[in-house]
Amino acid sequence: MIEPIKKSFNGSLKYLIHFKDDNKYQYDVEDVKSNSDKLLKRFKELVTDEIPGGEHAMSIQEYIHSQGDYVKMSQVGKYANQNGIWNYFIRYYSYLRDVVKEHNADICSKRYHTEVDWNSIY
Repeated sequence: MIEPIKKSFNGSLKYLIHFKDDNKYQYDVEDVKSNSDKLLKRFKELVTDEIPGGEHAMSIQEYIHSQGDYVKMSQVGKYANQNGIWNYFIRYYSYLRDVVKEHNADICSKRYHTEVDWNSIY
């Protein structure tokens, strides 16, 4: 059964994941699929704009640490763009660049069994 939209269109989009409704299961933004890239981007921007910037920086950091190999800043930028958080990528760029350096130094240390100073990487 499909009900007509009673609230705003943006409110209906948020309802898809029960956004900020603590009495209901919170679906992940990535669970939402659409045959319209434009609509999906609008949805992601809508919900990510209401999340504090620090949380976005942490989600990007988690992405970096989840990678099993060296990471390039271009990969991180692509991730941020695809997830509608490009502006947070730009805002926290210097911090994220350091996270990438540290991550890559850790990968290098494990791979070559030697300690690598992440400040010495590019």
